[in-house]
Amino acid sequence: MITAKRQLLSVLILVVICVSAPATEPNETKTELKFEISKRLGSTRLRKFAGPVKPKYVAIFSMSDLSQISRELDVHRDYPALTKMILATSAGKSMSEIQKELLKEDRVISTETSFVKDQMYNVEETEFGLYAFTVEDAKNITQALIEVLTKIAREKQPPMLDEFINKRKQKLQEYQERIADTKKKLSEKEPELKPTETAYKTLKNTDHYKTLADTEAYEKAKETITQMNKMLSILEIELSGIQEKLVVIEKYRESDKFSKATLEKLEQMFVEQMVELRGAMGRKEAALKLRNQDKQFCDLYNQWTGLESEVKSLRNSLGSFENRVLSYEEEIANPHPQLLPPKVLQNKVTIYPL
Repeated sequence: MITAKRQLLSVLILVVICVSAPATEPNETKTELKFEISKRLGSTRLRKFAGPVKPKYVAIFSMSDLSQISRELDVHRDYPALTKMILATSAGKSMSEIQKELLKEDRVISTETSFVKDQMYNVEETEFGLYAFTVEDAKNITQALIEVLTKIAREKQPPMLDEFINKRKQKLQEYQERIADTKKKLSEKEPELKPTETAYKTLKNTDHYKTLADTEAYEKAKETITQMNKMLSILEIELSGIQEKLVVIEKYRESDKFSKATLEKLEQMFVEQMVELRGAMGRKEAALKLRNQDKQFCDLYNQWTGLESEVKSLRNSLGSFENRVLSYEEEIANPHPQLLPPKVLQNKVTIYPL
């Protein structure tokens, strides 16, 4: 499903990149607006018309995000400039003279801006109310205003869209590289995990550990290692003492200065110390065996838990990176409405009689 979605996003990305380029054809096909005549104007938040001459109609429609355009030309702040641009269009020239005069007085255009949540963004929508004296005036002023706003958008928005797309592409490449690196690490670590786990579980299942939980067995093994290390230190001291005794006894046994009884006593002492030596060496061997057994258990436990944690972290990172890639692909395929030419929502304009 993710692969199919990415293939679709790739197609959409190409479409967005192509569509985002500024139009160069002088006879570019314009979107046909759907004008509807309604019988009654209900409640509205738009500014009511104020003036001695009362228009007979109001054309109401909503447009997608105009926030970037308003930085260049605000409908109310830059009204004289906007009026001049509207009157310069073919639709503006077709308006009646009274409509043109009223347009110059800043009474014709009313706006109300709100924010809505679409699939990916919180976006701005602007509702327009354009007052007119005839249905044709309502259509002409609507077409003229949309033409002006679209022209501004085509002049100002492509650089912003290019910058947006390029930044997302850089991020996309960065996370694709992270994905490749993470997959490489996983391919090295995942094959090690199962054999390590099997080796650990085999040792864990022996009589020495199987009745204990993993962490409990690990702590007990560490404690045993500490105890055996202490015991081995004591045994090393004991062995050194016995070996020194044997050296002295052997030296005296070889001397001809002692009586037979003394030599027999020395022989007896030699045998006793040899017994002690073998006993101490046996205890050392047993301590080493216990310590090595528990050290092997701790080493396997650490290796297994370390690998398990690392593989889990790499898998989580991989999932996170793949989600980021999908997010950037979606943003490239569906840029913020601020960066796209404005459009009339549902391509619909309703003309109400007043």
